[in-house]
Amino acid sequence: MNPYFSTEAIQWLVDRGMKLMGVDVSGVEVPGNEDHVNHSALFIKGIPLIENLANLDQVSRTRFWVYAFPIAVSGLEAFPLRVIAVESD
Repeated sequence: MNPYFSTEAIQWLVDRGMKLMGVDVSGVEVPGNEDHVNHSALFIKGIPLIENLANLDQVSRTRFWVYAFPIAVSGLEAFPLRVIAVESD
């Protein structure tokens, strides 16, 4: 099993209308890929990427609301977030 997201898998998700990608790992690129094709596939379509999420195993539904609260820091390309998932009936 490959621990990294393939470019084909990312594109499959993008093509099906993914709105946001959240992962519990530190990145979605295959190591050694200097072109950052996975990030590009997401960002070209305006799909935000949130990395290093915790407690994803506690989400029990396939559809839920996600709220991401950034910490106010200027001049960064990446920044820490407080992220919560809300499941409703």
